[in-house]
Amino acid sequence: MTKYLSDKICAEPEKLIATYCADNNLEFTDVTATKIVMAACKDKPIIKISYDCNNEPIKNNITADVAWEYSGCKAAIERVQNKIAALKQIRQEKIYKANIEADKVASKPDLDKLVDALYNFNIVDKQSYLAVVYFLMQLKATRNQKMPKRRKSQRIALFLSGVQGNGKSTFAECVLEIEQNFGSINYVNDAGSFEGRFEENTWKAHVNFCDEVVPSKIPTPRLIRAVDGGSFQLERKNQTPYNHDVNTNLIFASNDSISLKQRRVAVVKFGNPIQDTVPFDHLVECMKQAMDSLPDFNQHGEMYKMIGKTNQRRLNPLGLESISKFLGEKLNGCSPNDNKTIKFNTSQIFDMLKDKPGKEFLKSDRKEAIRDALAYMVKKGYIAEFKYKGCTTKQYTIDTTQYYTFREWADSINTLDEINIKITKEELRELLAPYFAPTLPNDYIPLTKIKLPEVIITPPPTKLLALPSPEYFHKAESGVTK
Repeated sequence: MTKYLSDKICAEPEKLIATYCADNNLEFTDVTATKIVMAACKDKPIIKISYDCNNEPIKNNITADVAWEYSGCKAAIERVQNKIAALKQIRQEKIYKANIEADKVASKPDLDKLVDALYNFNIVDKQSYLAVVYFLMQLKATRNQKMPKRRKSQRIALFLSGVQGNGKSTFAECVLEIEQNFGSINYVNDAGSFEGRFEENTWKAHVNFCDEVVPSKIPTPRLIRAVDGGSFQLERKNQTPYNHDVNTNLIFASNDSISLKQRRVAVVKFGNPIQDTVPFDHLVECMKQAMDSLPDFNQHGEMYKMIGKTNQRRLNPLGLESISKFLGEKLNGCSPNDNKTIKFNTSQIFDMLKDKPGKEFLKSDRKEAIRDALAYMVKKGYIAEFKYKGCTTKQYTIDTTQYYTFREWADSINTLDEINIKITKEELRELLAPYFAPTLPNDYIPLTKIKLPEVIITPPPTKLLALPSPEYFHKAESGVTK
C-alpha cells in the first residue's frame, strides 16, 4: 500500500511505475500514462489518508485520480521517463559487468587460435593485421571502464578501406556482434555526428561504426579527441551542458581512400571482392575466437609504434588526386607516342586548384600531400626532378610515356583492378609471434617459493550471461534517482 500525502502528484509511486515499465519494456507517454499507472499500482494502490473530526484516519484509493493526473502533466511524465532510463542503464551496466568478468575467465592468449581465426577475414597485408589485433586488444581493455590516462595517446581508430563487396562492413558487424555484450554500440549516420553538441550517443558509446563515410568529411580535431579520450562537453537540447569522460572506440568504412594522414587512424586494407560468401554466424564465431585468444594489452608498446610509423608514412590520396588532375589538363589528348614533355612546379598545381591564382586559400594539409606525392613519384620514376641554377625551387618534368605509366598505377589504387596479394598464414604467425613471447616482471618470484592459500577453482562459463529475470534487479534497485 502506497500512501499519497498531498493533493499533487508525488514521487512516491514513481519507482513502482518505472520498474513496471522497465520490466515490460513499455514507453511512458501522455497516451499510455493512465493505463500504465493503473497496471503498475494494481497490487499496491495509491492511498490518500485524511482524518475525520475525531482524528480517525480515513483511507481513500485514489489510484485512478493519480493516473489521470499523470496523463496531463508533462513534467511528471518526463520525470518518470528519466527514472525508467536510469533504471534500464543500471540493469544494463550489471549485465555488461557480469559478461566482462565471465569473458576474462574464458579468455586465454593463444597464437595459433588467433591466427586461424583472423585469417578467415579478407584482410590483406601485415600492417592491416597488426592494426586489427591492436584495436581488438584496445576494445577489451576499454570495456565498460575508463582507459588509464597514461594510454590516452596510444589508442587508435580503424579505417576499413577497399572496394565494395570485399568484407569491410561484415568485419565491423562481427566486432559489433561481440561487443554489444560488453558495452553500448552506435551506428553513426555520417562523420558530421562528431561535430554535434547533442550527439550524446556518439560520445558515450563503447563502439561507434560509421559506414560509407566520406573521408574528407571526418573532422580531424574532434576525431583526435574521440580517439584519445578525455573530458568533452555534451549538451542536451534546452538543458545545461555537462562534461563527460570520453571512452569510445571508432570504426570507419569507406570505398574511398582515407585523406587523413595521422598516427591515430590505422588503415586496414581489404582484398578484392569476395566470390564465395561465408556464413555470417561462422565469421562471428571466428571473431569471438580471435578476441578470446588475444595477447595481454600491457605488452602493446612496440606494436603501437609500428602502427604509428606506418600511418605517418602513408601517402595521402589528396596529393595524388591533385597531381593527376593537373597533369590531365596539361597532357589531355596526348598519346604515349607523342613524345611530349612538360615542366612544372608545385606553385602551378596550387594555382590550378585555387581556380583564381593568388586569390584563394589552399589548406596546408593538401599542400603537404602534394609535396609528399611528388617526392614519391620521383622515387618511383614517374617524374624527374631538377633545379635551375641559382634557384631553390624544385622543378619537375614528365613525358607522355611516364604520364601513362603513372596513370596506370594511380588508377589501380583502391579500385577493382588493384592487385591485392594476401599474406600467407605462416607470415601472419611470424608477425604476431613476438607479442606472445613470455616476459617476466622485475619483481618476479617463482611460484615454488610462494606459499599459496588453498582455493577452489570454479569452471569457467561456457557462454555469455543471459538477461536475468526482473526479480534479480528488484532486490538492489534502491539507488534509482528520484
